[in-house]
Parts: sequence; C-alpha cells; structure tokens
Amino acid sequence: MINPLTGIIGGTAALGLVTSCWGKIKVYAGRFYSLFIVKAQLDNELAEKAVCNVLWKEFKWSKLGTKIFLFRTSYVRPERSAMCVAFEKMPKERTVFRKGWRFITVTSDNNAGGKGGGDHTMEISFIRGMFKLDGFLQHCVDEFNRLTRETAQSSCCRFHVVKIHGSIGEDQRADNGAPTAEAVSDDDNRIQIYRPLRWNIEDLGQPNPPNPMNAMVLSPSGMDAFEEAKRWMKSGDWFKNHFVPWKRGWLLYGAAGTGKTSFVRAMAQHLDLPVVALDLPTMTNQDLDRGWDRAIDKSPCIVLMEDIDAVFDGRKNVAVEGKNSPGLSFDCLLNTIDGVENTDGVFLILTTNHPDKLDPALAVVGGDSLVASRPGRVDRMVEFGVLEAEGRLQMAERILGDLPPKYMEGIVECTEGMTGAQLQEYCARIAMKAFWEDGVEIKAEPCCHSLIRNTAQCDPSEKRPNY
Repeated sequence: MINPLTGIIGGTAALGLVTSCWGKIKVYAGRFYSLFIVKAQLDNELAEKAVCNVLWKEFKWSKLGTKIFLFRTSYVRPERSAMCVAFEKMPKERTVFRKGWRFITVTSDNNAGGKGGGDHTMEISFIRGMFKLDGFLQHCVDEFNRLTRETAQSSCCRFHVVKIHGSIGEDQRADNGAPTAEAVSDDDNRIQIYRPLRWNIEDLGQPNPPNPMNAMVLSPSGMDAFEEAKRWMKSGDWFKNHFVPWKRGWLLYGAAGTGKTSFVRAMAQHLDLPVVALDLPTMTNQDLDRGWDRAIDKSPCIVLMEDIDAVFDGRKNVAVEGKNSPGLSFDCLLNTIDGVENTDGVFLILTTNHPDKLDPALAVVGGDSLVASRPGRVDRMVEFGVLEAEGRLQMAERILGDLPPKYMEGIVECTEGMTGAQLQEYCARIAMKAFWEDGVEIKAEPCCHSLIRNTAQCDPSEKRPNY
C-alpha cells in the first residue's frame, strides 16, 4: 500500500518535471503537428496584399463565421460619381478558403502590434500535400507583379489620392494610432485587397480627365515646370540605364490660394499618377517610415507633403507643441526623402506659404527659382503668385464665357491682386447672380467648356453594369 504522503510528493515531483519540461514538450508537439499541417505567418503588408488578391479572385470562401465589412466612399466609373461602396474584409477569425478539393485556412490581424504598431499579420495553414507553400506564395507574388506591370503599361487610370495619417492627435483611427490610408483598395493596379460586394474592382477608381491642365492658369515658370514633369515621366528608362535616380523633388511656394494644390492634382491627373498625401503634423518617425514605404509600393507616384512650414519652423517641429509626443524629427524627414533606399519613380512635392521658415538643409528660396540649393532633396522650386492680367482674363473667360458680354466688362481691372482662388470665387458669384437674379440661362456642359480645346466628350452610351 502506497503511503499518501509518498504519493503527494511523487505527484508534485512529476508535476514539477512536466512544468520544467513544458517548453520542450510544446516544441516537440509543434514539430509533430507540422508533420500534418503546414503553417506560415506573413508579417508584411505587401505580402498580405498579394495573398488577399489571389484568395479573393481564385478561391471560394466559407459563408460561416463573423464577417467584417467596410463602407467607404469610392468613385464608381460606370456611374461617373463617388458613391458609398461596401467591401468585405479578411476576417480576424479563422476562415476556410477552397480551390477545388483543396482547402486553406486564413486568419488576419491588421494591428497585431497593438497601439502604434500598425503591424499586418496574416497566418495561413493547410494540410500537408494540398499545396506547396513556396509555390503558392510565389504564385501570389507573380500575380501581384503581373497586375502591377500590366497596369503601368495599359490605359487603366492609376490616378487616385491616398491620405496617410499618423498616430498623433485626437483623431484616433480604428487601428489605434497606426498610419491609415483613406483609399479603400489598390484599385489603381487592380490588386484586390477587399472584396467589393456589388462592383468589380476595375469599376472603382477615379477617371482621368482628357486634359486636366487646361483648367489651370499658370505662369511661364509654372508651365515650364509642368513640361519638365512630362519629360521626367517619359524618361524612366533613360534614368535607370544611366544609373541616375529616377526621382524628383519640388518645392511649390506662394501665398494661400495661389493654386499649389490644384496644380499638383491637375499634374497627377495628366500624368496618370497616384498621389500619396502624408499628414506630417500627425506623424512620428515610425509613422513616416511606414507611410514612405507605402508610397514606394505605388511608384511611380507623387508624394505630397503640404504646408511644410506648419510642421517645421527651421528644424523645430511646431506642430506637436502642447501635445504629449515628440512628433516627427527634422533629421528623419531629411533621411527619408534623401535616404539610401531606392526611390525610383517617386516625385516628391513640398508646399509652403512661408518659404522663409524653411531650414537651409531642405531648401533656400531666393534668386532663380529654377535652381535648387539642395538637389536630391529639393531639385526645383516653383513660385505661385497672384494672377497677371492675361491669367485673370483667361480664368474669367473660362467661367463666364457663356454669359452676355456685359458680365465681363472691367473684370480684369477690378480683380488686380487677386489670387486664383479669390478670382474663381468672384466669378462664381457673378455667374450665380446672373442666373438667380437676372434670369440668364447658364449652359451646363457635362465634360468640357468651350474654351478647353482638344478634349473628348464623355461617352453617354456607357451604361451601368447589369446585375
């Protein structure tokens, strides 16, 4: 008969032995488990994009379990307007995808790292023998690269605006502080990260106007800068063949309302480039690193940093004064835009209303605006000022050209010193008064104004898809 005390001592010793060896037991159990189940973890946002694209397009998925849906505003090309579009997102809980008789399970967490981490973690698993892991992942990468390459070579519209915010401030996003993009998907290159419920992924994304620059009133230096941007866009192969970085950095400076942001949008539309707008006042160094990486993923593209003087007065970050955060450092900004990473295809544009606040390490405004003080960071500086008489006349005719001549009388003289935004508002008021008070019929052309030449009319025969 076993002594109870001996049994207790023996049980305790056995429990202690199991506890001390538990780590090794788990390792060997995991190895035994891996004999039958293949498991892989993807810790990169780009990898998750590539895998999601293949899963949504080539696999069927389980209808069971909790689903996650997004409702975002996106431009629907068949409808020619921005609409609320529903998307299904890869759920966090385990979901089964099927291709024929083969099954793969997926879990996804877009913020596994917690507050401020912004990590993208996806785990896939399947029974050994159903897929070859290397082959499946390589197929996802090949499909991602194929779609990206085809989009760059096709007439598919790539222009859209992505706004990436940081983790500072009261406007905390659902990702608990990680940088977020307000674009719902990479529809510019048809990478299907989310599954749209009604439309095809090709139906979403901004259309490219025929000649967006025709609506701009530019100074000679502005037109020269635009011509340089067109040459740069067409010369990618030359830059690469001569081992010259295929990138550009511009500083647009001038008073508020002089058309800096409008110029960037029109140029991006004309060149058919996506715009990645980085919200620097809300960013830390880590936020900028992640946002810059996202921009590089979309190259060729325009990276826009607006009102740089509102973030840095010299080298001091004035945007975080009174906030419990060190914010973005000036050294990190310089190292990011002029670092060792390959930035081929990145067209960086900074804007400022007060160029005198800029540190010389970034740019010095003065003398010839065609010559930059720090090439590689800022290669060219373009000044935007008030409109000259010829520019004011051109804008007034564009807005008021279909009204009786009396509404144009004296408009050039009385608008001297106005910026483009002020003149546009002034002319719009005149047009509204003519319509509502004077009873003048105003023609509403759907696409083009009579002053915009060499543009194609919208195709009214384009119809909504049949569902």
